[in-house]
Amino acid sequence: MATKHLFSVLKARNIQLNLTYVSSSNNEADGPSRRVWRSDSRLSKKVWDLVNRTFGGEDGHSVDLMALDSNAMLGKTGVPLPHLSPHPSPTSKGTNLFCQNLREMDYSSNPYVFPPFGLVGPVLKFLYGFRISFTIVVPGYHPLPYWWPELMARCSARILLRTPGDLDVLMAPSKSGYTAIPCPYPLWACRVSRFS
Repeated sequence: MATKHLFSVLKARNIQLNLTYVSSSNNEADGPSRRVWRSDSRLSKKVWDLVNRTFGGEDGHSVDLMALDSNAMLGKTGVPLPHLSPHPSPTSKGTNLFCQNLREMDYSSNPYVFPPFGLVGPVLKFLYGFRISFTIVVPGYHPLPYWWPELMARCSARILLRTPGDLDVLMAPSKSGYTAIPCPYPLWACRVSRFS
């Protein structure tokens, strides 16, 4: 149907259309889709196990609030956690954390989030509004960012995951899978459970 319509439009306008196949590797327009982003990094298995054991409770964390299908953290059963992704994907439970009502999600009893560093402030502000305990992984920038004092006031526990330069903390996407990268900042896991 679409092909016939296209043919009719081209014929009516006296346009000749020549199609040529260009492989993705030679197509400059495909470049952005082939790029890997450090903001899609995840914790290493060793560090994730520490976070999940420390703050996950008996059942572990229930949802990964900001993940891709490829970097969603594994639950205690070894299956990827239900997760929210930035765009629709085959296994995500929803898209865009900021458009969700966490109180209506049946699997949000113990959420975990590792936001891109530039979104830590907005994510914290959004999550504080639900008054639900959660675990968040944040960088220990210097000087301290604007969101740090309030996070520390609401934090019931925290652990220093690693210090700058450590190689067993972050896994960044690459064309051959996830590979270890040096940790650029001190990295903290914080349990937020104080609400005034």
